[in-house]
Amino acid sequence: MLQTTLNSKVKVKKNAKIQWTVEGSDAYFQFPDFLFDADSPADSLTNGYTKFVKDGKKLKLKVKSDVLAGTYEYAVFCTANGAFAIGGSPPKIIIE
Repeated sequence: MLQTTLNSKVKVKKNAKIQWTVEGSDAYFQFPDFLFDADSPADSLTNGYTKFVKDGKKLKLKVKSDVLAGTYEYAVFCTANGAFAIGGSPPKIIIE
């Protein structure tokens, strides 16, 4: 299991699990739709995938097995200040 902060690039292999811990605000994570499987229809967006995570909780996602190697950007929106997280922005996931 890999844990990351927004000031780093996440390097993983296909089928790896990634874990984020949300602290200080509820947050919405938004990813390209092809990186992870949506848990429910409410998690899907047109051309994207979003997850809401409450303050103090963790988000754990498994990278799909058919994702092409490459670097993919994602976004984290913090509800406490109504702004996108800026540490290392935009955050990136590197699939090896």
